[in-house]
Amino acid sequence: MKGSSADAAETSPPERKPARRPRGRPGERSADRAPALYFVGVTRSRGWRSSRATDDLATVRYRDLEALVRPAPYETPTLSRDELQAHQRLVESAMRRDTILPAPYGVVFRSRRHVIRFLEDQYIVLDEALAFLDGHWELRLHIASVEDEAAPEL
Repeated sequence: MKGSSADAAETSPPERKPARRPRGRPGERSADRAPALYFVGVTRSRGWRSSRATDDLATVRYRDLEALVRPAPYETPTLSRDELQAHQRLVESAMRRDTILPAPYGVVFRSRRHVIRFLEDQYIVLDEALAFLDGHWELRLHIASVEDEAAPEL
């Protein structure tokens, strides 16, 4: 007999398992869980392959600009003396190799895509700033008073 419930059971599709949801907060995409990027500064790219990537820094390239970044959580960094000095050391190490347009402390981008978008949107300004800084040196002069020394009497 056609249309019986026994025939329907034999031809029904196999039962599907529910789709596996990625771990994380509800509504959060996997790209959002990727480590954010702490922005150190911008330099010019000197070739097709970057030689600036180190253990501490990675680069994100757009045209002839490279953003110097390091992985960090996507949150506002705490302002402490140690963190500020670490930022300064990263900028100084990049300065030894090439001209850098340093970023202020505490700039964090959500992802690589956001860094590229920033470089794309601000390309002309960043290019002109690097052209202005190119060939200039940073010099620090420390002056100490000699008040502690006994002045010779005349």
